[in-house]
Amino acid sequence: MNSALFAEVLIKSTVILTLGLVIRSLIKKENPSLRHVILLVAILGSLAIPFVVPMLTVRTTITLPKELSLSTSQPDGNVSVISSATTSRSAPPSSTKDTFPWQEIALVVWSIGSCFVLVRYGLGLISLAVLRRRQSQPIEILYTHPQIHSGPADIRVSTSENLRTAMTWGIFRPVVLLPRDSQSWTSHRMEMILLHEFAHMRRRDFASQLLVEIVCAIYWFNPLVWQSARALREDAELAADDAVLQTGIRPSDYASELLQIAANLSNKNLMLNRVGISTMTNPKIESRLTAILSSNAKSRGITTVSVVAALVASGIGVTAISSLKLQQDQTPAQQRTLAMSRLKQVALATILYAQDYDEFFPHVSATKDVRPIVAPYIEDKNCFKSPRPGGDFLYNLNIGGIDMIRIPSPAETPMWFEEPPKDLLPIVGYTDGHVKSLTEDEVVAFRKALKQKFPRGKGQKPIIGIGMSR
Repeated sequence: MNSALFAEVLIKSTVILTLGLVIRSLIKKENPSLRHVILLVAILGSLAIPFVVPMLTVRTTITLPKELSLSTSQPDGNVSVISSATTSRSAPPSSTKDTFPWQEIALVVWSIGSCFVLVRYGLGLISLAVLRRRQSQPIEILYTHPQIHSGPADIRVSTSENLRTAMTWGIFRPVVLLPRDSQSWTSHRMEMILLHEFAHMRRRDFASQLLVEIVCAIYWFNPLVWQSARALREDAELAADDAVLQTGIRPSDYASELLQIAANLSNKNLMLNRVGISTMTNPKIESRLTAILSSNAKSRGITTVSVVAALVASGIGVTAISSLKLQQDQTPAQQRTLAMSRLKQVALATILYAQDYDEFFPHVSATKDVRPIVAPYIEDKNCFKSPRPGGDFLYNLNIGGIDMIRIPSPAETPMWFEEPPKDLLPIVGYTDGHVKSLTEDEVVAFRKALKQKFPRGKGQKPIIGIGMSR
């Protein structure tokens, strides 16, 4: 991914996350399930942006201010020439200035940050796996509540002090890990805790959290992603609390039990809380208890219609944002640099064509377009367009059909050039592959060089004039 595309993906993902947080804030706190769905779709939308943007063919262009640069590299860095598979020679080397490898350094820094996030999460998963296999033992619990049954999970009690609260993890074979002191819990507390953990299983909160961690690894440098991930975990806990209260358990009893569990928490199991779905974590305890004790607790929930509506609306939003093409409002100097970059691509592609066809330059009449002949050697067809308004790239037909060895001064013979807007100097690509922006003193010699004719093979008539790449 080049820097321009990276900046475009970053801006669009930030827009999607911002919209998700804004919509979440507009939804009443009494409906955490819907808030969770909205934010989850926004996060997954930001994950899809890098894959959706390159696939879209219909784009709406938005011009950004000059001050907002999308790239620190060359203006047209995504343009490249396709090497000929049949040629045994390469295009003439061009003189380029060594530039600092910003993109390579940025890629290394991003990779280090992503690996750190993924490794940290992976170590947490390994810790839970070790806790389950070596430091826990399966138990059987007498289920008294109709919504609790023995099917959804393997219930185990930890023998380690590292686990201070109940926790759920796993997608296909979910596990409920209980702290070591859970054997002294009352049946009422055990019932409420299991209802809470089983609600996480039904909601597939572990799977959604796993996807969120992947997004955090990709956009680790974006604080908005971390804020969205924290908000998502808060909504997941509140939604699981709602599921417990909807079974008929008194809010005051449930809040009291959670408060006692929270009193035993320590920082030692913060990593496990981040990996698994725990019953209680230190942050936002007060807000959770307030939500539980609110009068509307029993009526909160989410319907299938609201989920489908959120998914459809979010899908349309992600596609619409992805289709926006961000384009920088360039200065005249940047437009000239971009014109030189594109013209060089066209010049090198024309030389590749000549090498493939016995060293002969493309030969077309004044009424024909030379672009289709050279186009197979260029990936981005925008190379044939001048970025300067009113400018045009033209082909010197006087070299059409000429053997490369018959041109005595390749560095002085124009091949492609930009006919610029009024009061601007032209940019010329020569038959040796180099490109330059002319000065006023060089324009006269350039116009004279355009009229120069060259010997041709037998049977070939010279074509006089300038071919226009329109």
